[in-house]
Formats: sequence, structure tokens, C-alpha cells
Amino acid sequence: MYIVEIVDDATRYWLSAAIDETGALVVSGHDLSKNLEELLGTDEYEYWYTVAAADVPRVCAALLATPANLLQELKDLLSPFGISASTEWRDWLTRRGIPFQFANWR
Repeated sequence: MYIVEIVDDATRYWLSAAIDETGALVVSGHDLSKNLEELLGTDEYEYWYTVAAADVPRVCAALLATPANLLQELKDLLSPFGISASTEWRDWLTRRGIPFQFANWR
């Protein structure tokens, strides 16, 4: 499910969420914005926050979500933050002590 999608003259950014085949929650971002080259030295940046399946019930409890509506509740939480949604997600998990793995590619 797309959480945030911003496509305009300067910005091409997507943040999405899914439950993978192991039951883990994966929030992934993809940025193709024009200023990436000067900021990061690359024209594409991808990253993933993964919450292990064993910790997904903690996310559900904190969001007052069920497994069936988890992705929608996550979208409702993060979409107002726009391009900062992934930072808010990391901070939200950290404040609640919910473990996650971060990986990126550029």
C-alpha cells in the first residue's frame, strides 16, 4: 500500500508498506528526486524499515489496529508527514521501543 506518493517537477518520492511472506512489516521508500545527486551523490535512493513478524503485534497494539487494517492505520499515521514520513516512522518505532532493521541502497 502506498503511504505517501509525491510526484512533481522537483520530487519523485514514494513510501509504501506491506506484510512480506514471513509476516514481517516492511516500510520502504524510493526517492528519485532531482536534488539527490547533490545531496547524496546518486540519482536514486531506496531504503527499508523491517519489523519482524514477532514484533508486528506490538505495532498493531500501539496503533490500535488489527492485522486486517494495519496498513491503513499506518497510512493514516504517516501520510500527513509527506516527505518526512519515513523519519517519523523511525522515530515512532524508537519511541515505543519496537525493534526494526534498516537497510538502504543507493
